[in-house]
Amino acid sequence: MGSRYTAEQDVDTKFWDDDEAKDSYRRKALERRKKLTKKLKKTNNLKRKVDRKKTLEENLWEAEEKQKKLDQHHDALRSRVGYYIQNHLPIRLLQVSNMALVDRRTLQEQICEKITQRPSICSEDKCLCFEQIKDELKYSILSHRWGSPELTFSEFVKLHEQMTWRFWDGLKSPDTRALERMHEIWGDTPFKRSLAKLLHFRQVSAQRQCKYAWVDTICINKESSSELDESIRSMYAWYRDAHICIVHLNQTPYYLDMKDEPWFSRGWTLQELLAPKQIKFYSASWKGITRRENDKDLDSTEQQAAKEGKDNPSLWSTIHQITGIPIEDLLDFKPGLYDIGKRMN
Repeated sequence: MGSRYTAEQDVDTKFWDDDEAKDSYRRKALERRKKLTKKLKKTNNLKRKVDRKKTLEENLWEAEEKQKKLDQHHDALRSRVGYYIQNHLPIRLLQVSNMALVDRRTLQEQICEKITQRPSICSEDKCLCFEQIKDELKYSILSHRWGSPELTFSEFVKLHEQMTWRFWDGLKSPDTRALERMHEIWGDTPFKRSLAKLLHFRQVSAQRQCKYAWVDTICINKESSSELDESIRSMYAWYRDAHICIVHLNQTPYYLDMKDEPWFSRGWTLQELLAPKQIKFYSASWKGITRRENDKDLDSTEQQAAKEGKDNPSLWSTIHQITGIPIEDLLDFKPGLYDIGKRMN
């Protein structure tokens, strides 16, 4: 590698005797060097600008591609949420937090907004994504015998419009104080018992981490014939897809006293008993009939004991005696064309 060029070396090689000529040549050499250095700096600055621009364009392209993929992912999630809500949820649900009625469209907007803010809520795997959506939208469903009078959709809407969310937030627990507060506001309302039942159901739903709940008397607008028709046709699926079915036995303190329970005389009891995968029976005072979280969750030993109910009475052997339905079907019912004669009997 050669030595670095300097103006002094250039001058010395000329062997000029004239000092003035030497100084003139040296100045010109220095000026040329300054110009070259300036030009080199300008070239380097331009190159850096080009590289920086190229890097910015690459980063911008990567950001646009990332955003495009994110938008596609959001669109796919919205489509899956919409499909799930339209095919697996009732027409409207009761929001446990503020007791507001929300329809499918509102639910879809709420969940989609949550997904946009937190995309990790749903996996890119379609099956896993549906499970995550189901967990986010899990709802409890009430099976009960109607009282007289029972709070209806229109009455509940009027009632909810009169009260703020702070009022409903203060009624999370259906204790004596809450019931007294209800009496102060509504006086001797004919819906007092219905409201008390609703508050108990809300409390049980919240304890089971359900953000939504469904009650047939409140969540179906019976003034709409199309809505009533869809509800009747979809009822089995709604009970099947619920996170848990809460059964309130209004005249039963203990399962051995279930034989005279009016709930078993209802026409809707059959599907509400068989369809749910998880079910929990509550007594008249809203105490669990059993200690299980899910009354259908029996191991093989307990199922055998239930079949031999004469020597060891159990919840399901008692229900079997009342309904005549085999315990296997009571615990894990599968619709189909097998055993038609037995089922018709």
